Amino acid sequence: MWWVKQTAMGRKTGTRGLIVAMIDTSASMPDRSASIIGGELYALMKRLPKTQVLHFCDGIAEYASKKVRQPLFNSGGTVLGGCLELVASIYTPQKTLIFSDGGAHDKGLALSVASRMTGEIDCFFCRPEPHLYDLAACKDYAQYKGMSEDAIYRKLTRGCSVSFMKQLARCGRGRFVDYSPGKVKLRHEIDISTEECR
Repeated sequence: MWWVKQTAMGRKTGTRGLIVAMIDTSASMPDRSASIIGGELYALMKRLPKTQVLHFCDGIAEYASKKVRQPLFNSGGTVLGGCLELVASIYTPQKTLIFSDGGAHDKGLALSVASRMTGEIDCFFCRPEPHLYDLAACKDYAQYKGMSEDAIYRKLTRGCSVSFMKQLARCGRGRFVDYSPGKVKLRHEIDISTEECR
């Protein structure tokens, strides 16, 4: 059943039970974090069938079907604002979960879209800790040839922003979670975020 109700603050609540979870798949995202998040969200899709999981970078792709939603932005970077605009035009979620290191190229647009989207937006900052990356494997890529692992790490994480993710959660009237594997129980945090959608 589709329902859109106006809140006291003028924000629409969206489609009851519909959760859109967005996983940042840009190069700067910690490999291990993305793998764990993908596993937990796949489990969430089984528990709550109205969950839609999307990968995003310079476009969005549906996790289950690998169907790519057009347009892709072809920026070579993380276009979170543009991807949020696509999500807002396709879905009317009651809850949006964003898993990212905050390294978006279009932060202003992302904040603007988040302030007017349906439902609440919970932001999970994927802390870019060195041990979460496969830095040795990065040396095989042309752009990292001859660089030390420390230099590769600094290059990968130079745009990461915890303050942006906090601001995005505020604009989306949701919660902020500082996520690091082994330190934060991700399933517990996801369950808190999606409790009202059950």
